[in-house]
Amino acid sequence: MSSSENKIKFIPMLSQVEEASSQLPDPTKTDETSFTADISGTNHKITFEKIQVYRSDKTKTYKWTYKGRLFINSKFLSKTE
Repeated sequence: MSSSENKIKFIPMLSQVEEASSQLPDPTKTDETSFTADISGTNHKITFEKIQVYRSDKTKTYKWTYKGRLFINSKFLSKTE
């Protein structure tokens, strides 16, 4: 195993992705195809990618997407025991 495989990569919490998304510019008004946002309180960043989507009326628009892994806090899990 190489040393890079031994490194633990940063995996943000769902709340951190949500908070970082507040930094995103309007995807319909920017030519950027990706946007890197700071995770507050850390030295980490996450990158969002702009994608083209079709609305139900068949018109095109753009949205931001996050394609990484994320942690979900256990307080959001179902309590069915």
